[in-house]
Amino acid sequence: MVDNQMILIRILGLFKLIAYKLFYRRNISFSHTVFFHPLASISIDRKSKIDIGKHVHIERGVTFSIKSGCVRIGERSMLRRDSFFEVCGGGQLSFGSHVFINRCAQVVCLGTIHLGDNIACGTHL
Repeated sequence: MVDNQMILIRILGLFKLIAYKLFYRRNISFSHTVFFHPLASISIDRKSKIDIGKHVHIERGVTFSIKSGCVRIGERSMLRRDSFFEVCGGGQLSFGSHVFINRCAQVVCLGTIHLGDNIACGTHL
């Protein structure tokens, strides 16, 4: 039962990403190997961009709000549940490869924030 439930969650998340791609077109790019939970969300305007690398794991409750900015998530990164990322005012938020952001993180980026490769952040960042 658990395996079937996980497969369904993966399929629903992939459909949600495809819907985002159809709606936002050039503003979003991702690999088919991304796990995007159906209860995660992306809000992005026409001047913004988000690039999600291969084998990225985005759990439920993760929210991206991008207003005139850019987000890049490196491959094999994990963003845990209930985290919030806001980029505005031309900001640039980038995560390197193998980045782990634990639960309930909140990041607001007005300038440039870059987390390099192999970084782990604790809860309630």
